[in-house]
Amino acid sequence: VLAGNKVDLVEEREVSVGEGRALAEDWGCPFMETSAKSKTMVDELFFSVFLISTFGCGVTVSCWSRCSACLSE
Repeated sequence: VLAGNKVDLVEEREVSVGEGRALAEDWGCPFMETSAKSKTMVDELFFSVFLISTFGCGVTVSCWSRCSACLSE
C-alpha cells in the first residue's frame, strides 16, 4: 500500500493525487491518502495492510467482502 500522509494539509501538498495513483499503479499496489492528525483513513490503511499481508491477494478494504479467493481461505 502506498500511503500519502497529511491529506489535511491540502495547501502544502507536494505530490498530487494523480501522481500518487500513477506511482501506485506502476508499483502494482493500492493508493490511499491519510491524515494522522484528523484520523482520516488511518484505520482503513492498517486494515488494508492486514488484509493484503494475511490473504496475499491484493484485496483492499473496499472490496474485501467480495473477494472469493480470500473468503475461501
